Amino acid sequence: MKILVVEDDEVTLKALEYRLRLSGYDISIASDGEVATKLIKGETFDLIVSDILMPHANGMELLNLVRREMKLSTPFIVMSFLGQPGNTRKAMEIGASDYVEKPIDVDELIAKIEKYKR
Repeated sequence: MKILVVEDDEVTLKALEYRLRLSGYDISIASDGEVATKLIKGETFDLIVSDILMPHANGMELLNLVRREMKLSTPFIVMSFLGQPGNTRKAMEIGASDYVEKPIDVDELIAKIEKYKR
C-alpha cells in the first residue's frame, strides 16, 4: 500500500514515516502542502494522510485539490489537534475519509489505514 504522509513538524513526520514503514507500508513524505501537491500530480497513492494546519498550502487546500480539482477518490485521512473540531468537521464536509487527533496514536492511525487496504 503506497501512502503519502504530509506533516510540517519534522519530528512527527519522521516518526510516522518510521512506524508506517516498519508496518510494511510504502511511504512517501512531504513537509507541506506545496510539496505534496507536486507528488500527488506526479504519482498515484493508495491513501493520503495529511495535517490540516501547514504552511505553503494547508491540508484543506490539499484535500480540495484531490477531491474537487483532480476528482480523485483516494482515501484521505486528516490529522488535527484535539480542540479543533471545526477544522475536522470542515475537512469531513469537503471529503476527508477519516481523521485522527494529535498527538497521534500511531496504532489508531494504522487501524484506520487498514480499513482502506484494497
